[in-house]
Amino acid sequence: MQSTTPIVAIPLVDASSPSQYATTDANIGASTVVTLNFGRPFIRLGLVRFKLKRIAGSAANFTPFIFSKAGVTTAGNISQEYEGSATAVANLFDPQLADAPVVMQTDENGRLYLVPGPDAGADNQFEYALRFIVYAYG
Repeated sequence: MQSTTPIVAIPLVDASSPSQYATTDANIGASTVVTLNFGRPFIRLGLVRFKLKRIAGSAANFTPFIFSKAGVTTAGNISQEYEGSATAVANLFDPQLADAPVVMQTDENGRLYLVPGPDAGADNQFEYALRFIVYAYG
């Protein structure tokens, strides 16, 4: 049985830490992909917090996804690491992650791929913050 105790635990300090991403991105459409670069290949991570807010644009709802393969933008792919729920733009997407941490692994380039998933327009602006526990480096 594999241990779930983190091998490496990096403090969640700021956006320069590989364990936290927090920023704002504009011009987000339905298939826009935001690359989360962790800098080392095949890092095993546990997602412990995920907040996303559409702050401008024409979408009425959004459904976020995280993938471990570049170029994927739709649900149901084997590289899907996380699927959020449909959220009205007036609301903050901030699930309590009952199964946290949600374990995932970066690709061979040390990246995960966030798709904010607005239902309309290419003019949407999102704020997001993700926090991870780093379990092991590949």
